[in-house]
Amino acid sequence: YSLSKAYAGSNFFDGWDFYGHWDNLTNGDIDYVNKSDSSDLAYVNSAGNAIIKVDNTSTVLYPNKRRSVRISSQETWGIGSLWVFDMVHVPYGCSVWPSAWVTSSDWPTGGEIDIYEAVNLQKTNQMALHTTPGCTVSNSSSADWTGTLTYGNCDTNANFNSGCTFLDPRETSNGASLAANGGGVFAGELTSDGVSIWFFPRPSVPSDLSYTASSSNNPIPDPSTWGLPVAHYPTSSCNVSEHFAPQHIVMTITACGDWAG
Repeated sequence: YSLSKAYAGSNFFDGWDFYGHWDNLTNGDIDYVNKSDSSDLAYVNSAGNAIIKVDNTSTVLYPNKRRSVRISSQETWGIGSLWVFDMVHVPYGCSVWPSAWVTSSDWPTGGEIDIYEAVNLQKTNQMALHTTPGCTVSNSSSADWTGTLTYGNCDTNANFNSGCTFLDPRETSNGASLAANGGGVFAGELTSDGVSIWFFPRPSVPSDLSYTASSSNNPIPDPSTWGLPVAHYPTSSCNVSEHFAPQHIVMTITACGDWAG
């Protein structure tokens, strides 16, 4: 791999589109801000860390909605791509629904890969694909991953669009345990062989996933050295060239809605 784009440091929020509309996509009780109205919810702190947050200081009366952030990268990346998210803390608790994922401009035709996603008091990360019909995964090849396969049909028309889902068995992948452990690194890979998703708790992050924004000599990631992914969707049962177009990165926090209630 070679680095195509880094969102890091003081320039983290360059190159994103802010949704700027209420959450009509997942029916959350959220108003997503425009970039011009985001300075208190999307910013880089004094430590150089990007912060994306929900307004947690205002009193919001019904039927108004709480302010939050949904950003989508202006660039896209196709087959042969690796996306890496280094997260120190992710919001958790009743009603909250944070996620980091990639998706095409033409959803669901061009597919979606959920690299990090959880709701409410869920203890571990849930990964998923959402596609057109014909993409599946089964336990017959369970040696190819370390997570727990919970549903194998990726078709958005099946099972209320749950996607084909894996759960990470480690509580360090989400919530209070993720935060207490110093966060970690989530990585999603789209290749001609399929889709793979890894999570590394902070003490176990591979050296080739370290990144310094001020350095011009960062290491080159090599997923072949990382061990088995938590989730794997082989192209033998999900032809990536048929189900995945170039993908935008999306990061969002909503509340309640279709999944979180």
